[in-house]
Amino acid sequence: QRSDDPDAAAAADHAADPGSSNGLAAAAAAAAGGGLGAVDPDDDAGVCGVLLKGCVFYLAREVPREPLLFIIKAFGGVASWEGAGSAYSESDESITHQIVDRPTQGHKFLSRAYVQPQWLIDSVNFRVLLPVDLYAPGTVPPPHLSPFVDNEAEGYTPEFAEMVKQLQEAARAARRAAAGLAHEAAFLQDGQQQQQQQPEAAAAAGDDEAAAEKVYRQE
Repeated sequence: QRSDDPDAAAAADHAADPGSSNGLAAAAAAAAGGGLGAVDPDDDAGVCGVLLKGCVFYLAREVPREPLLFIIKAFGGVASWEGAGSAYSESDESITHQIVDRPTQGHKFLSRAYVQPQWLIDSVNFRVLLPVDLYAPGTVPPPHLSPFVDNEAEGYTPEFAEMVKQLQEAARAARRAAAGLAHEAAFLQDGQQQQQQQPEAAAAAGDDEAAAEKVYRQE
């Protein structure tokens, strides 16, 4: 619902516009996935382990459960499905992504994204969460690109590969910024703890001096 306040509406438009600074920052953070600030952005294994952190998947009955389940868990996500052993039912509002492989999707929950299995494969291959609308049920997904192909060496870079590269650069920048903020926060916290400990140490030293002087006088 759009606000009647023109300033609020303008702010909303600015944040939603991918070309704005706020929009770019939000898009970069979304592409970076989970664990911002929790891992070294240059540690590929660490990035992989948290890429899907915060994502809760529901696997529809027609998709291959076991391989998708393995990928989701390996990259830090949570998976559920229809049947025994599932932590979430299909109607659970905690679900963020529902993976389906059908031409149309009937009932939809507005709180989650509906994607084809290729979205998961492409996202983990390229270490970014790709735009879900490109993989919506019934749409033709982007061409499958191998992460091992050097497009520059091949002399041809597909348009989708260019988009993926831009998302990777934006996600990398977001991870580095988050890591820097986390490091700064930890530094400030250490400084505050040291400041708190200094008066306590000084007070303890004063007590020791007073006790020593008392013993000296008694002697």
